[in-house]
Amino acid sequence: FGGAVYHFDGQTLSHQVNVPAGPVSLHGDTMLNGGVVRTRSGGTWAVEDFLANSDGAAIRSSSLDGEDRAIVGGAEAGYVFERSAGDWVQVAKLTPLDPGTQAPYDCGVGVALSGATALVACEDANSFVGHVHAFLLDGGTWQPEGIIASGTTGFYDFVSVTIDGDLAAATFPDDQVVAIARTAGV
Repeated sequence: FGGAVYHFDGQTLSHQVNVPAGPVSLHGDTMLNGGVVRTRSGGTWAVEDFLANSDGAAIRSSSLDGEDRAIVGGAEAGYVFERSAGDWVQVAKLTPLDPGTQAPYDCGVGVALSGATALVACEDANSFVGHVHAFLLDGGTWQPEGIIASGTTGFYDFVSVTIDGDLAAATFPDDQVVAIARTAGV
């Protein structure tokens, strides 16, 4: 199974490229599909790079912020990449800690990135309750800021997160949607 990218010019919808099934994010002429970065030139999409995180974990989710920064979710973390001289380089590993044990736990099922804020969704191994952790970029270093949303039941890899500036949202499989507005800090 897979998907496709179409372009709509205001009158005509035209097929551009087929892509594998999986998480997809698009900004301008850059597309992130799982760990594959594609760029468009003249209506043609070409593979530019493959994002491989430092742990070799399978990519479960992905998000672009502009055309030069991305985050992908793996087994226990979110991994931030930046485009530098045409290559994508991992610049940070964001590892949320389980609120009960303070140890790394099942994360990366949902990720989002906007400016200096990253979100990483995780699942508590004991209760299966989902949590969304926020990280802020401060002085070139990503700092954990805590949990900004939690589900009420286990989400078993079905959480979705998004962020745009000071507004974030998370959905959980128990039909819970949480909207979060930043007022100070996170």
